[in-house]
Amino acid sequence: EVSCETAESIATAWALAGIARAVRFLALAGRVMLPTAAMSNQGLALQDLQNPETAKPVADIVSEVCNLARDHLAKARENRNTVDLKGLPIFLPATLADSYLDMFARAEYQIFDSRVIRQRPNVARLWWSNWRKRY
Repeated sequence: EVSCETAESIATAWALAGIARAVRFLALAGRVMLPTAAMSNQGLALQDLQNPETAKPVADIVSEVCNLARDHLAKARENRNTVDLKGLPIFLPATLADSYLDMFARAEYQIFDSRVIRQRPNVARLWWSNWRKRY
C-alpha cells in the first residue's frame, strides 16, 4: 500500500516535471498542458507560450507546476524508510525529476533559458541513487 502511494506520488511529480519541460514544444504543436485557470489569470493564450516577451507570466505558471511536483516528491520521500526497495526502479524517476526541477529553479522557471532547452537526464545521479538505494 505504502509503495503504491509512493510510486503514484513519484509518477505525478515526474509527469508534472515533464509538462514543465515540454511547454515550448507543446506550444509549437498547438497544445497546452498548463492549468487553464492559471493561464487565464495571467491573461495568456497559446501563442504567448512561444513569445519571449511573455516569459515572466509563463515562468510564474511553470513555477506553480514545479512546486506542485516538489510537493509530490516530498510526500513520496516521507515513506522512504517504509517502502519495499524491491520497487526501487519504479522510484528512481524521482531522482531525474529532482534534476529537472533544480534546473528550472536555477533558470528562474524561464522556459526560454538555454539551460532549460539543453537539459539532459543526469544519468550519473540516477546511477548513484540506485547504488545507494535512495530515491
